[in-house]
Amino acid sequence: MNRILLALLMAAALAPSAGANFFCTLSATPALVSQGGLAEPVGDIVLQCTGAPGQNVRLTLSALLDQRIANPIDFSAGISGGVTLWLDSAPSPVPLPVVPRLSGNLVFFENLNLAANPSGQLALRIAGLRAAAADTVQASVQLIPDVPMLLPSNRVVVARGVPGLLATPLAAAACCAGPPLPETMDWSGISARQPWTAVVRISEGHSASLQPVDPLDPTRGSTRILVLLKGLPPGSRVLAPDGIAGSNAAQPTSSGLLGRTAAPGVYNPGPPRSLLLSRVPQADSKGVGGTALLWPVSPLTLANVGEAPVDGDEAWVVYQVMDADPSQAETAEIPVWIFTPVTRTNETVIVRIQALLAPLSDQAGFVPGAPVPRYMPVEPQPDCGLLGDCDANYFPKLDVVPSQTTEFALKAGGGLKDAYLFVRNLGGHFIEWTTSVRHLDGDGWLLLRGTGGYAEGSFHYQLNPKDLTPGEYRAEIVFEQKNSPTGLNVRIIIPIRLTVTEGPPPPPPPGNPPAAPKPALWAALTVPFDFPGPFAPGGLMRLQGQFFAEETSVTVGGVPARVLAVQPGLLLIELPEVETPASVEVVAANGDQASPPLPVQVLRTAPSVVLIHNAGGGVNGEGEPAAAGSEVTLEVTGIAHADEPLWINVHDRWSPARREAGSGPGLDRLRLVIPDDLPTMMTAVRVCASAPGIDSICSHPRPIWISAAP
Repeated sequence: MNRILLALLMAAALAPSAGANFFCTLSATPALVSQGGLAEPVGDIVLQCTGAPGQNVRLTLSALLDQRIANPIDFSAGISGGVTLWLDSAPSPVPLPVVPRLSGNLVFFENLNLAANPSGQLALRIAGLRAAAADTVQASVQLIPDVPMLLPSNRVVVARGVPGLLATPLAAAACCAGPPLPETMDWSGISARQPWTAVVRISEGHSASLQPVDPLDPTRGSTRILVLLKGLPPGSRVLAPDGIAGSNAAQPTSSGLLGRTAAPGVYNPGPPRSLLLSRVPQADSKGVGGTALLWPVSPLTLANVGEAPVDGDEAWVVYQVMDADPSQAETAEIPVWIFTPVTRTNETVIVRIQALLAPLSDQAGFVPGAPVPRYMPVEPQPDCGLLGDCDANYFPKLDVVPSQTTEFALKAGGGLKDAYLFVRNLGGHFIEWTTSVRHLDGDGWLLLRGTGGYAEGSFHYQLNPKDLTPGEYRAEIVFEQKNSPTGLNVRIIIPIRLTVTEGPPPPPPPGNPPAAPKPALWAALTVPFDFPGPFAPGGLMRLQGQFFAEETSVTVGGVPARVLAVQPGLLLIELPEVETPASVEVVAANGDQASPPLPVQVLRTAPSVVLIHNAGGGVNGEGEPAAAGSEVTLEVTGIAHADEPLWINVHDRWSPARREAGSGPGLDRLRLVIPDDLPTMMTAVRVCASAPGIDSICSHPRPIWISAAP
């Protein structure tokens, strides 16, 4: 990719620049993409140019995304991977017969022979791109024409990341053996057996997050839902519906546990369209492979069920999105039924259920043979906030009521006093809870005879005045609901007061606190971009790990480093003077507890632009650009031993600079005058340096925003 990008940039530098024949603007409507998605459809990139009527141009057009492009493009085989370049300035939009080339984050169309329409308009649109999701996905467009084309702003946002799936799970509490498998594999057979039921309700985080099958465009791909169960008793069998009808279907599928009568669901092909999920029996535990059972071509009563694969205490069911309404966010309930061996011991086992967007993967970009779309395993947030039923009575809600007074009077040295509380569920399903004690006065006199449970009933605790002196003692019993399907776990505090009327000597003082644990180092990162190096003496380094404290010390190559900032998982240090170039070991220590060494590469100089200040002192940014012709200051690390002058590159201009004292440890300051002829834009600034043994080394590009001179 680097060679291709360099060639494009060099060609752009050689292209004509004066007396532009076309004036172009760039736009896009950012698509909402699912967080964790690795091949999400982004918005179209629209280039609109104005020139002379009928003006011809030969053009290479490229788009560089800041996330990996995932389309399965094969230029040599003539496969566009779903990417289309449209000519929108024709009487009606026309797809151009050109196959793009792909290299990492870059897609480009070569040797386009185009002409402006009779109105002088030339409009192009890149559609069908897929990329890894991020909070924002941006595209930079480059034009290499044979006639001048002016594109003042070449960067545009094409996607914004939002949660793609929300899910509310209701676990199953399988308390007893059985039941036996149903006589018929359908909803009526299931109902006759009344098995243990887990259900997960899913909702789209945005209206296009569930991408349905498109039989006319196989490259488009479709979303799957992976339902996972964990904690099954040995020998369990799991059944699930063959089809699920969504909330906007003729009859939505309902488990019977979320406020509606249980129903298998009825689907009509529409219009209007509605959500239909089909089970994929042969899919693996990541949601890959297999073929959907149902197709959205006729009305369907979704009464049939099938058996899910089980591996140990886990099972999975995979559903493919066969139809969906792209104009609205849809919801669906997915019930799963658990049949345990009829010979097992009657004990309660909690079977957890979870839903994820699928297929699962950790590979971004174009991966031959990988499914499109695909997703990282992102745990969904509950959907009750979206649907407005977080307080519904079908969700469990913890309540605790004392069975007697919680104020006691006992004699010092006396025996144990038993007391009880009632634990209740004010909602539906079953409740899970834990409990703990917090002593406000004294310690160890309030004893809990249990740590939690998953049922209603009495809770036993005791008071022990044996080692207490006369006086008033307070404590709290803390009950906390856990695993609430809504994510809203109730916390209840029961205050306990004990009056001791007589007693023996006070208890002994507490022992010494435990020694600090041994720290661990996971990564050494540059400032500010978190690259894995290189580093230079006198520069900054960020260390990731655990068990860092104020007293944590750091050595680099055996030489003590200056620790500038400490967080439990992060250290900021200034590198000491060490021999360069070399691979040195970084060690963090809490007293005599030292971490295993972490090797890092240290050079004599390794510039990195930490911060850019405008002439007025403000931090350069999109909302506070630097005026062309003004002076900015760069706070740079890693240049303490660089030869002078250093060189600063902004856009396509170079300027020499000399070091000044920076604003803090590990920083040096460089001054730069922004060329006064640069237009309003976001571009990049780099600092390049040399040192003994290093001809030239440049920093990673840092964005800088410029406003044109008035």
